[in-house]
Amino acid sequence: MLNFLQSLFRRKQKNYIINLQKGKCEAAMNGKLKLFLRPPVTFSLLTRLKSKINIIKNRGHMKKPIQAMLLVLGMSSQVLAQGNHVFSGGESNTFGEINLATPGSTWSTDRTATPGYFGAIGIGSYTGGTDAYNVDGYVKHYADAGNQGFVFPVGTGTDIRTLTIGGTIPANGIYATAFILGDPSTSTDPTDGSTPNHPISSLGAGIVGVSPYGQWDWQDISNNAAGMTVTASIPDMTGFSTAANLRLVGWNGSQWVDLSQGSTASGNTENSTLQGTMINGITAIGIGTITAPLPVTLMAFTATARGCQAELNWQTAQEEGFSHFEVQASADGQRFETLGRIAGRNARQGGSYSFVADQAVALQYYRLRMVDLDGSSEQSRIRMVQTACGANSLQVVRVWPNPTQSVLTVRVPAGSARLYVLNGAGQAFMSRSLGAGSQPEEVTLEVSGLSGGQYLLHVIDGQGRAVGAPVRFSKQ
Repeated sequence: MLNFLQSLFRRKQKNYIINLQKGKCEAAMNGKLKLFLRPPVTFSLLTRLKSKINIIKNRGHMKKPIQAMLLVLGMSSQVLAQGNHVFSGGESNTFGEINLATPGSTWSTDRTATPGYFGAIGIGSYTGGTDAYNVDGYVKHYADAGNQGFVFPVGTGTDIRTLTIGGTIPANGIYATAFILGDPSTSTDPTDGSTPNHPISSLGAGIVGVSPYGQWDWQDISNNAAGMTVTASIPDMTGFSTAANLRLVGWNGSQWVDLSQGSTASGNTENSTLQGTMINGITAIGIGTITAPLPVTLMAFTATARGCQAELNWQTAQEEGFSHFEVQASADGQRFETLGRIAGRNARQGGSYSFVADQAVALQYYRLRMVDLDGSSEQSRIRMVQTACGANSLQVVRVWPNPTQSVLTVRVPAGSARLYVLNGAGQAFMSRSLGAGSQPEEVTLEVSGLSGGQYLLHVIDGQGRAVGAPVRFSKQ
């Protein structure tokens, strides 16, 4: 096996060497082949390597489907990939499928003028991308067939912001991207040497504002991306623009221009999609609007239990013409009352805020009402806080079947007044009044209209106190 591989790759050839000493030969036979490449790494070189690896696969030298990882070396031959981090000037490429969702793993690259890359060749891919598992840095794709789409699972390490390409893609296309958190005006795009800062005040025709939340560094390495479809997974834009007015925008070296040319957003909540068509000369991708941005842009809003209190924290990226926040609470997620008022800073760079609310009941819902100087207002998404205060742990709520496809039966203890079905973010999708009688009650819920995923069922009594513990169920 070792002699066969060395003869295929001619071990001392200038462009690449094979790292298969006798002790590593068995690993290769079990489906893992590691090659080390010296720059320059060209598309034609990668194509030749792929054909040689297919020879190994087709001749039956691999016991399992082949997964080839190519690690690019610098001219000094120092290793530029360590663990799941790729250093400046390095690449870690795959022909197969790499699952990012390995417990305890992190994936990152250097973010420099010459960044590191996690790359994929042809139908190679990185799957399992979530907020917990994404590439905090750059991902590159080498197309080897026409119209070969690809998903770039990029993000911040804790927040995934995928970029997907499709449609008209040349067979020799090479593209890369990374998500950069923060105002494009001040958060530097490291690979854009001519204009590393992209002022959100520099706007092309029809674009009235650009979100300060972040941008995607876009690299059209093969210079042939024009005409392809680009789809971005956006952060929560409810505080920035309505879905109908959102536009995918691109930085052309002097201003942000419209790539959508129409309404293409699936929504304006987190992980909605926004689509556009690529044009020549774009070096960054952002989120724009065709109407005046709302006076405040809410970047984050969290609510955490602290004993019998709820600690609320939020951050803004932009405040102009803004008056104040109203912190509101609700026992049922429907009827809210104001707990307090916090003045805004009206700072262009935004600010951080906090509020602590006493919570005597087990379950409470919170939201922010954001009020502008002209009296208009917007509301944040609802957050839920559950504490051990006020709950009767002896009461049990039961559901079946679990998982379910269409109908969920719920048995609630005596005194139950209302139940709610919520997602993981605390959004209420369904509610039902109950009898609050002296005997347990059994009800049937029609859940076929819910999207597949995990949900929580909460039950409260007539005083807004939690009845038993929330029950998790799965909708298939």
